[in-house]
Formats: sequence, C-alpha cells, structure tokens
Amino acid sequence: MSPSPSTFRARAALIALLLGSFAALHGLAFGLLGQAPGWDLSVALAFIAHDVGVNLLLIGAVARARRRLDARPPTSAANASDPARVSVLVAAWNEAAGIEATLRSVLAQEGVVLEVIVADDGSSDDTAAVVQHAFGLTWTGTRAVGGPLTVLRLPHAGKGAALEAARRVAVHPILVTVDADTALSPGALAEIAAPFDDPAVEAAAGAVVVRGADSWLTRFQFTEYLKNTFARVGWSELGGLDQVPGAFAALRASALERAGGFPVDSLTEDYEVSFRLWAQAQRDGRLISIVTEPRARAYTDPPSTLAGLFRQRTRWF
Repeated sequence: MSPSPSTFRARAALIALLLGSFAALHGLAFGLLGQAPGWDLSVALAFIAHDVGVNLLLIGAVARARRRLDARPPTSAANASDPARVSVLVAAWNEAAGIEATLRSVLAQEGVVLEVIVADDGSSDDTAAVVQHAFGLTWTGTRAVGGPLTVLRLPHAGKGAALEAARRVAVHPILVTVDADTALSPGALAEIAAPFDDPAVEAAAGAVVVRGADSWLTRFQFTEYLKNTFARVGWSELGGLDQVPGAFAALRASALERAGGFPVDSLTEDYEVSFRLWAQAQRDGRLISIVTEPRARAYTDPPSTLAGLFRQRTRWF
C-alpha cells in the first residue's frame, strides 16, 4: 500500500529538517574556522540559505513527481502489446567475480525486446572466459555471440571507450548502461524504458540501491544513494537534471548519436553524456527532457572499507 499524502508530507518535512540541520552545522563550522568573524558569518548564512532553499525546492518537486507516478498505470500493463527494444551495454574491466550474476539479472528481464553487449575493456582476469562458459558463447575473432548476448574483446582504453565500442554495434533505439557489478530488479528495464514513449525524453536515470548494508559504512552509503535518487527525481521534475548514473541509465540512441556518442577521454562519462545531450539540444533549438524513473531499480555493492571508499571517491571527484 502506498503511503497517504499526509504521511508523505510528514516524511518530506523530516527530510527538510535533517537537511536544514546539516546545512546549519556546515555554515556554523565555516564561520568558526574563519579569521574574519563578520565576513565568515555572512558567508555561512549564505550557505545555509542556499542549501535549505534548494532542498525545499527539491522536496516540493519530489512531492509533485510522486503524485504523477502514483497516477501512472503499471509499466508492464502499458507496454504489453508493444514492448520497448533495448540494448544493454556493460563495460567490464576485471569483473570475473561478479559479471555472471549481473548478466543473469539482465537476461531474466521481461517486457522488453533485448540485446546485451559486454565490452571487455582489456581485462587481465578471466572476465571474457567466464561469460563464454556461463552462457555458451562461440568466438569469432574478437567477438563472441550466443542468443541475445554478445561479448567484444577490446584493448584497454577506459570505460567511455568500451561503452562507445558497444554502442556502435547496438541495434535497438534505447541504450541502457549497466555496471558489471550491478544487478537489476525484475522489470527494471521495462520501467526505465517507459519514459521514452515521450519523444522529448532523451535520457533516464534509474534508482541505484546499495545492497548488503550491514555495517556503519555501507549503511551510510545506502542513505547517501537514497538521497541521490530523491535529488534526481526533484531535478528531473524541475527540468534541470545534469547527470544520469552510469551504473543504471537509459539513453535514446539517435540522440546520443547526434551528440557525438560516449566520450572516450572522460573519467565521468555519465556527466559528460548528459551535458552533450543538453548542448546538442540547444544547438538544434529543441526542448528535451532528462528524467528519473525511481521504479527502475538496480542493486550495487558499495565499498566496505574506508580505503575502498577513499579510492572510489577520489576517482569520482
């Protein structure tokens, strides 16, 4: 059963209180650490006003999105007669340990016409061999094929280059990127493909959820990822979403082609792709949408040690 509007408003108010408290503490610390108290207090108050204002704006947008989503029919029923055609792109570098589980979660998806392309980015472990043996693929040169699944064996050039190589052989009009250590929930592909019925939609963000949150560090990341999803829903509703998570995102293939494809020289290809789509639309004089589909869920394993978290965040930033 969905929460009542009053329950949702109460939750939204609690989130606003928590975010406002965090912003206030942030501003107070900024002021106390400074050497010019009057000036620092002004800056601190500006930070507080900015953070609280933006978060209240997002909470209102999330509430509007929630009402719209609740009124929408189930995706499986809406798409039963005309399933979306989806190409799932998986860039893999030394992912032998978990890629089989990822691919099984993708191949088990229903409600879509599916192809899956694994771009093995010069792995030094047995990533390609694991996929070959698990799914009975047959190699021809640097490509292995079996049913809807294809593996490309590539020289190591980075995630963006691997995704671009996979994009160039994909045949379906909707591209979905899935990280090699991420598992999709049942129906996730049909859910993330549903917004593309609107021709203005050129990209969609899924909800990436932390699994196995059994320590203080992983529980922290679970909350962080949940907050990120809420923020993306709000920015989508406001028409200002500037990033779709590379772990689980959908892109309109024709739009990405016009925008130049995946960047091959960026460490944050998911941000770069979104900016390319917005920039191309501006050059074309078109209005587009980049949306968030919170019903489309994917599950990922976060770093479980401080050292692993530090490496991940250093790479991100």
